[in-house]
Amino acid sequence: MPKRKLHKLWMKLAFPLTGGEPYCPRCGSVRYTHIKTRKQYRCRDCEHRYSNTSGTMFACRKLPIRDILFGIAEFQDEEDACTAHSFARKMGVSYKTAWVMAHKVRQLMFAARSNILITEDVAVDGAYFGGVLRNINVKKNRNDHRLKKFRHQNKKKVVVIVKGRITNSTILAREFVSEAEAVDWVRGCVPKDKKIFTDEANHWNSLGASHEHHTINHKQAYKIGDNDTNAAESFFSTFRVASKVYRSVSRGYFTAYINEQVWRRTAKLARSNLDRFLDVVSHIRDVVNKFRGYWQFGEMTA
Repeated sequence: MPKRKLHKLWMKLAFPLTGGEPYCPRCGSVRYTHIKTRKQYRCRDCEHRYSNTSGTMFACRKLPIRDILFGIAEFQDEEDACTAHSFARKMGVSYKTAWVMAHKVRQLMFAARSNILITEDVAVDGAYFGGVLRNINVKKNRNDHRLKKFRHQNKKKVVVIVKGRITNSTILAREFVSEAEAVDWVRGCVPKDKKIFTDEANHWNSLGASHEHHTINHKQAYKIGDNDTNAAESFFSTFRVASKVYRSVSRGYFTAYINEQVWRRTAKLARSNLDRFLDVVSHIRDVVNKFRGYWQFGEMTA
């Protein structure tokens, strides 16, 4: 893309309210003076200086705008996952730069899916991740890691998903300490005129007070008649494949990887690569950037 067209595209993304005309991120005034020597603008009302990245996800950046847009396009184009090492090679930057850039794109992906409305019957299920102890060398001394007493409880996380039973366009996922804590969240997300399908765990029974609730006993079958939670189970299968690509996911950033997989699953619908790119990059001004360097000291991304 020529430099002039690239600049025009970025201005429309950075200043969406005026179609690309700069406005002050502090007071919103459209009256400005262009300081060409510093590539900045000075607000005539509040005297605040700002640039074409001020107030966006990529404020205080060092990478050129062309590299930023290229990085977003490459990251979202991956099928299941994109590691920081692979991302660094594609962008031609260091591992630390690629790691921060990847997490910024994950925040944009979450923003693109934050206003989803449920319009169909849903399947609800939870899956536990992490907390597994390392196997003992001698086989007869090994423990069943599926049991609660043989897991690190402070490291184990459960992801509860609300997914449409017909299409991939409706997916909501959130991290909890246990499935029981997700009952109120599920009740608030799903409209009362929609059916909810779960397994026979006791904590899901209270959903029957507000919704039409159907259950399936997985000890007997995965599907009986119209009752199943296969739509939710399919998402967890995809996420476990992606987690193997990353090899290890930090506890502090676990939610960010969940949000990424939610967006990737919905992006597999019949849309072009350009539509997926615009779906992500159009939110650069809607998200507060939490990554201004590599060392975040365990700061949560959600």
